[in-house]
Amino acid sequence: MGPRAYYVNVRVVDVQTGTVAYSDAAKGKNEDDLGTQMVALAARLAKVLH
Repeated sequence: MGPRAYYVNVRVVDVQTGTVAYSDAAKGKNEDDLGTQMVALAARLAKVLH
């Protein structure tokens, strides 16, 4: 088996119009790396939605 990769994709959709308001992704080489990338993704999401 090859190297593992972990991915998280986020898409925020305006349910009234069906349009994508925000889209982002995080990926990591392992669970710890993904955790670090998720913190960065959450910060970007919070900045856009706040």
